[in-house]
Amino acid sequence: MRVLSYRRVSELDRLMREFIPLGEDVRFLVPSRRDRSWWLDRSGNGEFGLAEVPTDVLWNWQDLYEDVAAFTEGRRLRPIDPPDHRLILSRLLGDLLKEEPKLLTLWPGLGRKGFLDILSEDIRELLNEAILPEQTEAGLPEDNPTSQVLPRLYRSYLKYLEDNGLMDSAQICTATLSLLESSSLPWGSDFALVLTGFLSFTQAQVRLVRKLNDRCREVIVLKPEADLPHFHDAARQLEKLTWEEEPRRVPGRILRMRTTESELEAEAAARALALWSAGRGPLSSERDFPGFGAVGIMLPSDGEEAVSEALTRYAVPHSAAQGISVDRTLPGRVLSAMWVLRSQGFRTYDTALFLAQPCFTGEEFSVAEALKAGPYGLAGWKAYLGEKTPLKDGRRERRSSALRALLATERFCRVLARGAPPPDLMEAFHKFLCEKGLWLDRLKALPLSYPELDETIRTTASAVDSVREKALALRELLPDIGPLGRQALKGEDAAEFLQIWCRETRIRPTPPLAGAVTLHTGPPPVLASYPVWIMLGVSQRDWPGRIAGSPLLGGPERERLAEAEAWLPSIQDKHLQREALFRRLILTGEEMTILSKAEADDNGRPIPETPFLDRFMADMGDWALRTLPVEGIDILLPTDGHAFEDVDAPLDERARRFDPVAGSCGRMEERPLTLAVSDLQTLLECPLRYWLQRRARLRERPLGLVSAADWGALTHKFWERVWRRFDERREGFLEIADAEWRALSAVDTEYTAYAPMIRDRRLGRRREILRLRVMRLAVLQARILERLAQAGFRHRAILLEEDAELLCELEGVRFSGRCDRVEILEGRDGALRAVITDYKTGRSARYEEGLSGLERYPWHDGGLDRFLRGLQLSSYALMYARQHSDAVLAGVCLLGHQDGGLAGTFSEELRGPCTAELRGEKKGNRCTLEERQEEARYAMVCAARILGEGRFAPFYGAPSCRYCGMKSVCRRGETVGEALGPEEDPDE
Repeated sequence: MRVLSYRRVSELDRLMREFIPLGEDVRFLVPSRRDRSWWLDRSGNGEFGLAEVPTDVLWNWQDLYEDVAAFTEGRRLRPIDPPDHRLILSRLLGDLLKEEPKLLTLWPGLGRKGFLDILSEDIRELLNEAILPEQTEAGLPEDNPTSQVLPRLYRSYLKYLEDNGLMDSAQICTATLSLLESSSLPWGSDFALVLTGFLSFTQAQVRLVRKLNDRCREVIVLKPEADLPHFHDAARQLEKLTWEEEPRRVPGRILRMRTTESELEAEAAARALALWSAGRGPLSSERDFPGFGAVGIMLPSDGEEAVSEALTRYAVPHSAAQGISVDRTLPGRVLSAMWVLRSQGFRTYDTALFLAQPCFTGEEFSVAEALKAGPYGLAGWKAYLGEKTPLKDGRRERRSSALRALLATERFCRVLARGAPPPDLMEAFHKFLCEKGLWLDRLKALPLSYPELDETIRTTASAVDSVREKALALRELLPDIGPLGRQALKGEDAAEFLQIWCRETRIRPTPPLAGAVTLHTGPPPVLASYPVWIMLGVSQRDWPGRIAGSPLLGGPERERLAEAEAWLPSIQDKHLQREALFRRLILTGEEMTILSKAEADDNGRPIPETPFLDRFMADMGDWALRTLPVEGIDILLPTDGHAFEDVDAPLDERARRFDPVAGSCGRMEERPLTLAVSDLQTLLECPLRYWLQRRARLRERPLGLVSAADWGALTHKFWERVWRRFDERREGFLEIADAEWRALSAVDTEYTAYAPMIRDRRLGRRREILRLRVMRLAVLQARILERLAQAGFRHRAILLEEDAELLCELEGVRFSGRCDRVEILEGRDGALRAVITDYKTGRSARYEEGLSGLERYPWHDGGLDRFLRGLQLSSYALMYARQHSDAVLAGVCLLGHQDGGLAGTFSEELRGPCTAELRGEKKGNRCTLEERQEEARYAMVCAARILGEGRFAPFYGAPSCRYCGMKSVCRRGETVGEALGPEEDPDE
């Protein structure tokens, strides 16, 4: 047996010319049907030396099984689909739990849905590695019933398949080997078999390949080379039967592309390709643009829509190599939504959005009117949509499509709730998708007015066809999967069966476009290659990603299998497999590979680099690695400040402006620069955002009835009143807070300005949430007050409003702050201590998040490299300390309404009463009040320098960029890509 290795797929040209002229005396075996189409496309273009190649020379594992079964006339097993695989396992697991209910007590996780995913994956791994049931049962401890779950289910599963003439897709190599071993007919003696594109084999495949080597005239393995030491590839798996020809070394280039957030990767890639096609951008200096057809992109499984939308926006032609799964089409999403809708009782808002979808009603159904009327429950919605209204009433005519959609949804949900066998469920699903007047009947006219919906209509039609074909196959074409497939599925089980089928089934892709970028969701076929290859999301999160062990096949179980002469890959083996795959993907680019990575995830947390890339570069010494520059605002605006030089009007043509007449007056004194410390962190994070929001006073229009600022003002008013009354009584804090809330609800004199938001019925739920939050904080503060009293502290004074104002001047800038409260406490020793408290509507810990990586910021002058804590409280500490008060500062803290928590820093004597309530304090951000003051001083000096220079440039790496409303003004989207959807400030 020969093993011929190659590094780039283009090297197959030379290797395969030796075998293609053999014609019918050769068979090529490729890993999957996707590789088959690639092989045929390449051979059809003459790349392998022939204009036409007979289609029967190209096999995958299924074709090999069919040919062996036909030749040997053995028993032919029917392969089952993944939904049938799960259905059988689900039934077998249910029978086991009914037989031994104590297992649920010993291991409650057996009854959860996620367990079926683990069980399914483990059984497929056992089948792939050709593990026998006897081997899984060897050495089982008799005193541990839970350890017998997997062996018992594995044996039951194999027996069920055998009894009903079925075969799991992971069994196909074992089934082929069984046919060859049971027959003496000379299959394979008249042709050579070329296994093409196999980097490594499973144990079941290894055993079959050894048998094929005995049967066929010759077996040749064309193996991609990974250049990874210690990796058990195909050559090592077959080393006693093979000799290997080493491929030549090939140099290559890797370009790294950075974006600030994962959402912007698609935008950055699309923009780079668009600029490259125009002869501009960072890629234009690497090589001439090869055309869009020479580019392939690998994207994450959930990134196809984002990438496709970005490419469409930049007018980059593209086509998908695979069709999307049915669950990501309109029928699949409606299926999931409708069952959730029914289980939640047809709530008003969710049902209105459900009925407003274009496949049901579209624009003729008013969501706003429905929300105003507020129908709730199925009966309420039927009444609102006029189920019993006479036909002459115009309202029924306007809402007839919405009513039809609701009744069709009710009928389908009734079938799911009542239960039915899988064929009947699929047929009911197809009937729902073919309701007259809905779905395609409504969608087919939309492209005339909305051309952008053309692709949605195509995917919907393809999904309906897939459902029809599956229903027909279950009903008429395919034999059933035995008695378990004829049992009725009811409720959640019925909905889950259909949802799993939608997730596992892909619709037909659009025909490939000539001269278009090809998109691959996940790794491409092993025979695919492109002159320019782009990989998105290349980070430690995906490479290697999370490789977790199974609770059913952990370390002890694998050791026990090894003692029974059965081998399963370890965590380290799977890690090496991922690294080998990563190296092969890099080599998909014939001339250039571009790796894209985001610096931070959607929550602003840093994304670590993949360790695979550094090891690849160390092993491949002749490869070049370069990071593409991130072009900023300098490529958009010329240095002279003229954005449109060709249309700038000369001085004498400028429009005349009104010149006011200046009277005689004294010289105005120059006003000092000022900054509120609540804006200090905003200014340092992004000077432009501060200038737009505070100086230019630009604000996004609030979409709700009441803005977050209004709720904040009401909350601060409430706590001011509570503490004024507590200052008078010094006891009964909870009773005071409860009485004050009743005064607020009754719109007492002090709350007259807030009467509209207190009395508006539409805000009732929001007011109730606020009540729960303030009372939760009241309980927390009451506990702290009780602990302070037990520690010997009593209040000497409570400063509120103007009395709690803090000022200081630094580097020519006047810094001001007004905290919500300053408490002056007297201890047993008679010393006075001050505690500064502020209230926040969001999470307490969020406002105590500091800034890291200060060296990235333009204002950094080599001082501190990070701020451990939020700057507002630190500034309060510094300003209070500079006032030289009699009371020594002993703590700064804030109370968050969203989480009902306390965050801040306290001196040693106050940590006892307050530590139990602290949140957000970690080992990495723990600091003293003195350290906080030093951080504040440095931050104020840097802020003063920015204000003094008067330059408020944007900073595109700020943590607040993900929810900033000023992206369109700062043109961030044009420089590093724009997010697909706006995000909200998490604490507004």
